[in-house]
Amino acid sequence: MADTATLRKSDDDLCLLTDEEVRIFLTRGFLSFLPPSVSSDQHDQCYYSTLETLQRDGNMGNNVYPMMREVLDPIFQDPQVRGTLTSLLGPDYVMLPHRFCHWNAPGKTRAQRWHRDSYWGHKMAYRPNVPQYAMLMYYPQKVTRDMGPTAVRPETQYGIKLNAETDEKDDVFLDCEQGTVVINHYDIVHRATLNTSSKHRLMFKFLFRRTKAPVTPTWDCSSLDWKPTSSRVDHIAHGIWRWLCGTKPTEKVSPASLSAKPNPKVCRETKNKVLREELTIDAAYYSVLSGQTASVFTTLLRSRGGDSRLANTYALSVAALDTPYELGASFSSAADISYIAAHSSSPLRHRLLDDMLLPLFDRLFAAGTAAKLNKAQLSDLKLAQLWVVEAIGWCAAALPLAHKEPGASKKQLTRVAQDAVAALCRALETQGDSKEEAQIRFTAAFALLLCEELPETASSAGTQRLVAALADPQRYVRGNIVLLLQRLGLRSEAHATAVAEYLREHNGLCPLTTVASPF
Repeated sequence: MADTATLRKSDDDLCLLTDEEVRIFLTRGFLSFLPPSVSSDQHDQCYYSTLETLQRDGNMGNNVYPMMREVLDPIFQDPQVRGTLTSLLGPDYVMLPHRFCHWNAPGKTRAQRWHRDSYWGHKMAYRPNVPQYAMLMYYPQKVTRDMGPTAVRPETQYGIKLNAETDEKDDVFLDCEQGTVVINHYDIVHRATLNTSSKHRLMFKFLFRRTKAPVTPTWDCSSLDWKPTSSRVDHIAHGIWRWLCGTKPTEKVSPASLSAKPNPKVCRETKNKVLREELTIDAAYYSVLSGQTASVFTTLLRSRGGDSRLANTYALSVAALDTPYELGASFSSAADISYIAAHSSSPLRHRLLDDMLLPLFDRLFAAGTAAKLNKAQLSDLKLAQLWVVEAIGWCAAALPLAHKEPGASKKQLTRVAQDAVAALCRALETQGDSKEEAQIRFTAAFALLLCEELPETASSAGTQRLVAALADPQRYVRGNIVLLLQRLGLRSEAHATAVAEYLREHNGLCPLTTVASPF
């Protein structure tokens, strides 16, 4: 099977990726391997006990982990699984509350269409190019081609468009040995194929997310320099490599590491809309890497939409946004800049918070109640609200680093931290039952998790306020609050007690997850 990561051990018993394996992940979009510490008997136990539960009770949905934890934990404790996730997401990654056991039973009449996963039933107009998320797929049984293996489409993890119908010659079918683990970029295009055998094919899907912006490589890195590849997404992968290395965006790119300049004629003349989008994004990354960041910003702020706007927004996410922008009244521009700010590695993120993101938050959340908006304006507003909340979380999480920056007083940073946490708490209490409003709430809950090291998070959010969020009607708000309380509980008995009581009351399960509503 392709893209197999080899076993190695570091001093702390993690099997970290090599430079070459990280390059494969960034270009191809996935890696696969056999977890070395898990035996065939353990895979068998996982397969048969899960299948028995599925056939007896139906699909457990998000509750598959707490219900099957004993047979799944060996996978998550495996040194290569932990090392791969650490290499891609940093050592402080968390398992997200959405997970699922995909049961491809014999006799199904249809295969899946090619797709990218939604964000737990929620749309995401911008999908993070940089590794914020990773999807882990685990196959406790051997998978042959007739059992309906998962198929993936390499190099498709950085766009939005897709061809949902047609198979292509480069598609990879994950027929694999028992116990195989595949770790994907969350946004790679994939599908389940038709099971024509008499066997049941199980695949466990788990999602993981980083909680700290990278400041240095977290894999077994031997060189910070990017080695050009023949991939059509090489410039995208190169930009993300630099982001993962913690490279300051102001540091010049070595000419030897920069592959050939994209040919704009090829992009213009291609009739394949998916390929044209990929080429447009790759060309925007090339512009940023080759020192044209200012012109890319200018183009973005003048853009009205289309592939170019998306491409420039994505490419600028690995650049240094450290200057507040006057955004006018455009909700779409606010979403673009907030997305970029969420991924900014600038040491001046406290300025973005104080001078741009917090005033923008106030304006955006006031706009939702102060004016009547048409459907398109409301959609743009909700997207901007979502990304400004995300950006506030990431920039506030970096405030402890700002103490080292000249001109940043302790008094100012404390005030900014208080204002940021207060904004996130306000977003957490967003009223409404729509998917967009629920998405803002669970984004705010995770943004508070990003800020868990700030004293203001424990004091301003307060145990009582967070416990109240455990009654939210949206399951992922509750799930993210549980993660936050568990982190805070490492330092606070009150928070530890609160989350323990909640989990005890519900036997460690999500009370909103049922067979009829699995995720």
